[in-house]
Amino acid sequence: MGLISDRVGYAKVYIFGAAFTFLYAFPLFHLLGTRDPAIVVLAMSIGYGIGFSGLAGAQGAFLANLFATRTRFSGIALVRELNGLLIAGPTPFIASALVAAAGGSPNLVVMFLMACCAMTIVAILVVRHRAVHGAELRAAVAD
Repeated sequence: MGLISDRVGYAKVYIFGAAFTFLYAFPLFHLLGTRDPAIVVLAMSIGYGIGFSGLAGAQGAFLANLFATRTRFSGIALVRELNGLLIAGPTPFIASALVAAAGGSPNLVVMFLMACCAMTIVAILVVRHRAVHGAELRAAVAD
């Protein structure tokens, strides 16, 4: 997906990865619920191969374009570590609480995943036009 993001744009591939994951969330959990090893492996392979690779393949370049060279490392580190602290780290506990609250059903976890994907898409749409490095690069090339 990194090569594709170089050709069509990081934001588009990032949005595609989040949108695919949003749409695939319910089918994924339904397929996982079959507990058939072949179906589970296939379902996870599709999720990682399309959704996660779209997100991961474009994330580095997308984030790099949000910060000027001088502040890039600190900016990306802050963004990624705050995400780990506030969302990624507590997610297993959140998911467990949601499954317990739903009486063993994963539906609330699916909705949590979909909400995270929706927030990702909104965030990308808001910040993609504020890409500092991309604007600097375009200005330098134009000169």
